[in-house]
Amino acid sequence: MFRGTDTCASRQSECNRFSAKHRGSNEHRRLPSLATKKTPVSPHNNPALSLLMLATLKGYGFHWPLGADRLMLLSVGTGATPFKSTQQLLKRRPAIVLAIAALRSLMHDSDQLGQALPQWMSNSPTPWLVDGEVGNLADDVIGEKSLLHYLRYDAPLVQDWLVQELGLQLEPADLESIRAMDRPENGARLLHIGEQAAARQVSAEHFPGQFDLIPAGT
Repeated sequence: MFRGTDTCASRQSECNRFSAKHRGSNEHRRLPSLATKKTPVSPHNNPALSLLMLATLKGYGFHWPLGADRLMLLSVGTGATPFKSTQQLLKRRPAIVLAIAALRSLMHDSDQLGQALPQWMSNSPTPWLVDGEVGNLADDVIGEKSLLHYLRYDAPLVQDWLVQELGLQLEPADLESIRAMDRPENGARLLHIGEQAAARQVSAEHFPGQFDLIPAGT
């Protein structure tokens, strides 16, 4: 089948360009793999699930096969941020701020579901904690076998995680600043965090040989 080398930022825009570019192509007829880059542009904050649907549902026309040894889905986050509020804060906020908070809560729930479902469909070597109730779903798989090979990498912009995993201690003001994705001046610092996280998380063992673009030894 076809190989997805494009990054899918949202189902509405990037996936359309992916579809137009690759539909009907006969190139790279090897086992398929998908890659996504998380960007907050729709309720599908994590587009991994949408891309999986695009590749496998009959209506989209790609008809990629399911199976842990036949389909790999790679999802790379852009730095998860916590969503927390308190009753005291909610009491002091005006209605417009509460409306924005409600929208953020909706996107957070959608993001969590988009993360949970691919992990539930697979025996991922990189499981992430979904929540305190279901954990990372490492012991849960839909059906009798995995439907895909799923990988997830991210660098949560949370003080405890940055200290424990990367040894980075940031001032509260700096941490709040790098969480704002509309500040280009933070690019170098975010790149540094991403490189450190990748060095700790990414392993060649996560990528089975059957998904190589160029077979080993050629």
